[in-house]
Amino acid sequence: MNVQTKQAEIFTKNGILFPSKPYKSIGFITSSKYHEHQSVYGLKTFNSIQKSGYFNSIYQTIIGNTFNTIRAGASLVYDNYENNYNDSLFGREEVVPGVFTEYHLEKKKSSLVMGLRYDYHNLFGDFITPRFHYKYNFTDKSALRFSAGRGYRTANPFIENAAVMSSARVVVVNQNLLPEVAWNYGSSLTHNFHLFNKEMTVDIDYFYTDFENQVVVDIENPREVSFYNLQGKSYSHSFQAEYFIQITKQLEFKGAYKWYGIKTDYQDGLKEKPLVPKHRILLNVAYFTKFDKWKFDATLQGFGTSRLPSTADNLPENQLASTSDAFATLNAQITRTFKHYEIYLGAENITNYKQSSPIVSSQNPFDSEFDASMIWGPVNGSMVYMGFRYRIK
Repeated sequence: MNVQTKQAEIFTKNGILFPSKPYKSIGFITSSKYHEHQSVYGLKTFNSIQKSGYFNSIYQTIIGNTFNTIRAGASLVYDNYENNYNDSLFGREEVVPGVFTEYHLEKKKSSLVMGLRYDYHNLFGDFITPRFHYKYNFTDKSALRFSAGRGYRTANPFIENAAVMSSARVVVVNQNLLPEVAWNYGSSLTHNFHLFNKEMTVDIDYFYTDFENQVVVDIENPREVSFYNLQGKSYSHSFQAEYFIQITKQLEFKGAYKWYGIKTDYQDGLKEKPLVPKHRILLNVAYFTKFDKWKFDATLQGFGTSRLPSTADNLPENQLASTSDAFATLNAQITRTFKHYEIYLGAENITNYKQSSPIVSSQNPFDSEFDASMIWGPVNGSMVYMGFRYRIK
């Protein structure tokens, strides 16, 4: 396997200010990018060149008073793709002009943002994407947020799913892939409080995404990977709870739990998205000595089981279980700080957990059952590293 990437980008950001009217401004953002990707995966080759340009202008002012702010602007996006997979060409040129407006209302305890944009895609026509965000402050330490919006994008299945190239799977691509379109809804609650003279923060988030269309990546057949338009349902639930406590001025603790519920209609029915753990936890402890001369940090991450695509058609020795194992990794780092530089020593995967047999048919790289894309856990054991940081002022 050999992968080479070259990339160049130019970015500018300019603005016009009005000193007598500080609420009023005009901004311009431009960027251009060149990205070249060359890769060889055994008998497969994939080469891609992307040329992109972006322009965005924003005008901001008020309506009556500074509690009512409005923004409006126009944008232009240009993308040119030259994709070459083996002997097949997948190229396209996208030109997307658009206009948008946004209204922002700020009150003592709440704020409201409503936005609407219109884009015309030269290949796929009109797109209207509304946006809504509302925040309510119960107190200066507690806030509740709601958000909703619609979004779209055009997918690049080869470059976005490069991992499946490291297998013997036959690639099947629908030539009429449509843009991905989805609605997203969410809510979050943040509460800061003191208990036993300790500062604490609790964050709870929930988001739901419902796809109108999606480019489905189907690896349910161990002999092929298929990219096609969604026929049915695809949705994602995401819940996260995070807890932070300042135990002392020099000792902090953070804990987080995250749950994913992601399902998609594949050709053989509605299934959970493969290789995505439903449950994750994170525990972090950080300690700092006086003047931050010494810094100690340790993080424990836990990953629950995830669904694995079926390998029932493989030979018995190349068949995988239906789910992955649950596992945990521990990382730690010690840093010594000096006036202008830092020296640090750390270790990753101290638990030394490694996925057993991460490559299917690893002894036969050109076998029809070879698959190095079924990675769901660490493939390397414990690792120790050290480094040096120098601050330039």
